[in-house]
This record gives sequence, structure tokens and C-alpha cells, in this order.
Amino acid sequence: MLFATSRLNPEVVSLLGGHKALAYGKFGRLIGHTAAWGCGKNDLDPNLSTSRFDRKVAPRLSLVQTGTSSRFHRFPPVQFVNFGSPPRLMPPSDSALDPPRRRARDLLPRAHVPFSDAPTAAVLLLDDGRWVPGVRLESASYSLTIPALLNAYTTAVALGHESSIVAFVLSRPFRREEALYVEDLPQGPFEPAADDAWVRGAGGNGALPALQAVLPPDLDVSIDGTEDGLQAVRRVSGRAHVPSSGYPVGAILETQEGPSVPGVNVEHPDWARILCAERNVLGTMHSYALPSPRRLYLTCDEDPEGTPCGACRQLLAELAPEATLWMDRHDAAPERSSASALLPGSFRGRALLDAS
Repeated sequence: MLFATSRLNPEVVSLLGGHKALAYGKFGRLIGHTAAWGCGKNDLDPNLSTSRFDRKVAPRLSLVQTGTSSRFHRFPPVQFVNFGSPPRLMPPSDSALDPPRRRARDLLPRAHVPFSDAPTAAVLLLDDGRWVPGVRLESASYSLTIPALLNAYTTAVALGHESSIVAFVLSRPFRREEALYVEDLPQGPFEPAADDAWVRGAGGNGALPALQAVLPPDLDVSIDGTEDGLQAVRRVSGRAHVPSSGYPVGAILETQEGPSVPGVNVEHPDWARILCAERNVLGTMHSYALPSPRRLYLTCDEDPEGTPCGACRQLLAELAPEATLWMDRHDAAPERSSASALLPGSFRGRALLDAS
């Protein structure tokens, strides 16, 4: 394992594409770390085997040390100490990963991909063998598309089972942004076990629980009216993961002749990967192939005047245009609305569909 020590060197540590590395700031305060993908022989440590560390990282580190690059000259010298290779844990076998892989492929028809025609699906395996589905959910406003992995994880949070996740499996190989998303989740550490799978703790002894039934998406409550729905959604909002904003939001979607599904806002260190409660519940609806939505109950614990943001209004207009929205106003009477009323003249992307 390679440690980089300096008064201030977070950018240097970000260059380390190999060993796990820690960066310590002034007075020894830990300021960051980076995951490793394998290093090799180089001038800093001749015992390491050759890899991209030689080609990309070591030359740039030498610039940092000599101060010959204007890009890095502001960083003080870096001292490296090699403590040997980190322990390698046994990854799960292909036979252990094959069942969730098959489930992920089976989910592909549920993806909503009218603009790309490129479905993706995810399976989150829980420690009891149950699993959570997720599919890609596209929007006419492309940047609002919900990736399958994000869809599945936020569903697990809304159902209260995020701490039970032991593996993420995709219907195709992980992309860089998906790996970074999983790497930063608070339930980790998660490590790559195959090009299409990440597992918690690198699989431990290589075992994963046998795949069981899908985790049911519905709440174990009976909603007989608006007041029941508002009481239930207030309880659901307690599952929100909001370390940055402290602004929990809850949603419950009642489907036509189907279950009532929860959703919460789920924050992430990368704010671009945050998902609101309304989009969370729409993603769950598609992942489980549930009937069309009928009513949506919403609450903002800290804000009696809260309403869906612009991004959520766009997805609601596309995917639940006929649903009735009930917004909790705390001590006042709830407000009734609809997706079309919240976003009149919404963008539907019809020309994009014609072009595709």
C-alpha cells in the first residue's frame, strides 16, 4: 500500500490510479483517499509491477516534486512510503453472479428508453437473497434521465433496505460514472468483482447469498383517503437520505388497482446524482412494471409550502400526466393539483421521437 503525505496534496492523490492511497493535510488531518486499480514498477518503488502508474502518474509526480510544472508548482514535495500490497479478498465466482445477471437481463423490457432504444437494468442483491430491480428511465429532457443503477439504489433507500445491499449487478459492464457513484455510497466499501458487478467488501470469502424473491415495493399500509395518504407519506419521509440539505421529502404513489409505492429524496456526495422523491417513486413504478399512477401524496417535513421542483414536474408531466397530486401543507388543508397544472406546456420531445 502506498501512502502520500504532504501538507496539502489532494490533486496529487487523485492521480494515483493504483494502490489505495491516503492524503494527509496540515497537522496530519486526513483529507482524502483514492481507490486503486494496480500499480507497477517505477522510480518511486522498484518492487511494484508495471502498469499505467509508470506511464501517467509517476512522470507527473516527479513534476510535483521538482516544481518544474506550472500546473503543480503550488504543491509542496510529496513523500511516499511503501507498506506492501494491500490484502486481496476473493471475489464472488461467476456462478454466484450469474443469477442476478439473468435477472438484470430479464428486466430490460421494463426500461423506458424511447429516445435511445438502449435499455439498461440493474439488480441490487440484499444480504437475505432478496433483490431490488432498477431500469433506465429516459426523459425528453435528456439530462433528467434516471440511470438504472441510481433507480435501483434509490428504490432500496425508499424501501428502507439500503444497508442490506451486498452487490450491484448491471445488464452490461459498469461505466466510469457508475463505478464512482457506487464507490461513494455510505454503505460501502464496495469493490469491483467483475466488469458488470460491484460487491461489498470485495465479496469477503467469495460467497454471495443465493438469489431469492424480489423485494416487494409496496407499503404495508391501507390508504382509504387523503388524510390516510398524508399520514403515511409523513412517515415515509423519515427514510430520506439528506446529509447535505437536511430537507427530507416523502412521496407515495397509488397505482391503478395496484400497490402504494414509497419514494424519498436521496442525496449523494456528487450533487448531480441526487434524486428527488417524486422521480424516485416514478422510477420504482417502472422498475416493478406497476400499473399507471392514480394519486401521488407529497410532503416536505421542513417546508409547508414545498412543491415539486422543475425536474420532477417534467418527469411527472411525461410519466404521470393524469395523476392527482396531494401536497401536504402541515397545519393547513392539503393542496390538490395535477402534473399538467404544475407544468403547463411541458416539453414532450415529439420531434425527437419522430427523428429516432
